[in-house]
Amino acid sequence: MAGRLAGAFRNIGRDRIADDILSTMKAADFDVREVDPFTEKRPSLINYDQITNSLVCLVIFDIIFCAYFPC
Repeated sequence: MAGRLAGAFRNIGRDRIADDILSTMKAADFDVREVDPFTEKRPSLINYDQITNSLVCLVIFDIIFCAYFPC
């Protein structure tokens, strides 16, 4: 099951999550083999890096704004 989850995450471009699943299961001494449960690779509709960068910018803006204009 963990191998299929890792394969599914890698299929949608979330390599870090896939690597974390595999390394955690191997650290627990399980024999895990990554298998992609999907027959074709689908493009991700969400750019997670762009969302993360936008949220970071929003938090920084909020900190700076509140420093000059106490909330």
